[in-house]
Amino acid sequence: MTDFLSEDIPLHPSRISAVKSLVPLMLAGMFMVAGILVLVYLGRDTASLMNAPLGDIDLVPLVDSSPLPPLSEMQGQVLVFHFWGTWGSSSKDDFREYATLANAYRDQPGVKFLTVSCSPGVEEDLEKLRENTVQFMHNSEARVPNYADPAMYTRGRIAKMLSSGGFQYPMTLIVDQKGIVREFWLGSDSSTMEQVHEAIKKLLAEK
Repeated sequence: MTDFLSEDIPLHPSRISAVKSLVPLMLAGMFMVAGILVLVYLGRDTASLMNAPLGDIDLVPLVDSSPLPPLSEMQGQVLVFHFWGTWGSSSKDDFREYATLANAYRDQPGVKFLTVSCSPGVEEDLEKLRENTVQFMHNSEARVPNYADPAMYTRGRIAKMLSSGGFQYPMTLIVDQKGIVREFWLGSDSSTMEQVHEAIKKLLAEK
């Protein structure tokens, strides 16, 4: 008896063509699903951080900066935190635009930018971090005061507030005059700094 299941039955050329035509659609669908999952993931993180008190921070002067008072003593100001790293290509691309905005607000009463240069993990060598930060700003012709988060205390607090429990760079968040996180961005694109600018104006108007 012939075993038809064991025979190699060639596909008709029209069927092969149909299968090939479905491949781009399948790939597009996979990318779409992945994009939706990323948006959901970021949305959950944003929801868990927004409108929550930031609490204590532990930042130390790194470049062109002076010691900070406790966060409670900085209430009454709009605080813009920007965590970035010279080692991240996306952070490098976005830093110039960020520095332009930060310098535009340098003499603006009621607004303070807190730029935090970061290593991927715990800051084991602050002097090396300082050298890398200065060199980067020199090469990019974008200089702003920078702080360090030596024990990752501040980043750790923020990570705990995120549903993912992780930390990504660059990260920008705005804390209002009462110490509450009001806006939050992971990553950056051409419109991010414009959104930061608009958020600052809105909070200043609410005062």
